[in-house]
Amino acid sequence: MRESQIKQQMVRDIRKEGGYARRIEDRFSVGMPDTVLIPKECVVVWAEVKIVTGNTLRVSDRQYIELRRLRVAPHSTSFMVGWKEGEFYIAPPNKDGVKLEDCMKQHLAETFSDFIRRAVSHAAI
Repeated sequence: MRESQIKQQMVRDIRKEGGYARRIEDRFSVGMPDTVLIPKECVVVWAEVKIVTGNTLRVSDRQYIELRRLRVAPHSTSFMVGWKEGEFYIAPPNKDGVKLEDCMKQHLAETFSDFIRRAVSHAAI
């Protein structure tokens, strides 16, 4: 699956439950997260989506800086969202990356909106 398809799926799942989600496509805005997600009854979530090829979820230095700047409690938060072999992982921004086993993983029967809300409550923005 391509990264664009993964982002489409995320946006579709959030919208299906009545939330707001949008892919951000701006090649001139270096480091800007590629999705904004607002599940119902949740703060604004900025997310940089990555397909994980190894065992570590990581973003570029510039993406890390932007993700940190967008963590504006209590209004918004930000995450790195990884996808590997059909499964979603999520972690707060970390400049060194996060091993998948240390990331929060989506439960089998959990909707993507519920997964985001769980990550937000776990992160205690």
